[in-house]
Amino acid sequence: LEQENKLKLAHAVMNGEDNERHRIARELHEGVGGTLSAEKLRLSAEEQDNNTSGIEESIAQLDGSITDLRNIARNLMPETLIRSGIDVALKDLCASLGSKALQIEYQSYDIGPNIPKDKQLNIYRIVQELLANSIRHGRASYILVQCSQEQNKFLITIEDNGKGFAMKSNDKKMGMGLNNIKKRVELMQGIFDLNSEINEGTTANIELYV
Repeated sequence: LEQENKLKLAHAVMNGEDNERHRIARELHEGVGGTLSAEKLRLSAEEQDNNTSGIEESIAQLDGSITDLRNIARNLMPETLIRSGIDVALKDLCASLGSKALQIEYQSYDIGPNIPKDKQLNIYRIVQELLANSIRHGRASYILVQCSQEQNKFLITIEDNGKGFAMKSNDKKMGMGLNNIKKRVELMQGIFDLNSEINEGTTANIELYV
């Protein structure tokens, strides 16, 4: 009973955090984002009339600001998750984090459309945090993300070719991120298995109930 109460409390706290992220993301996207986009359109119209280099520079700066703003809003609350579901959202996340120096391959199998939204968001945050660890701490150049569903089980495997770390060292730099992942896995009554070796990369296997 005590464990159940702790899980309910943790669930309420995380729901509150995610709802606040949703609110901030909406305000950024609809408020500041809308203003910047309107200003860009106004400057574009003036550029056609006057053709001045100063206006071109302003438009370029606004483009950068709008891109940054959209990235912040997506990190706070992924719009594709709300609109298209977890499979599309994870594919979009992997594509957005990839670059010339980092290949992220996403593979998915039999992911159904009826997973509750709060659980979809939990899954998204887990994958997001694991990818952040692989990029920020692991310095990986290749990451494989595999997600699949077997009835009420959702399986996640993430492998990277990063620098890895000694499991016994309990790397403090990754501590907060891993703790957040563990809490979210516990909320979904799941299993979290992490394996890493120095210079051999890191592999995370997660099983969740949806």
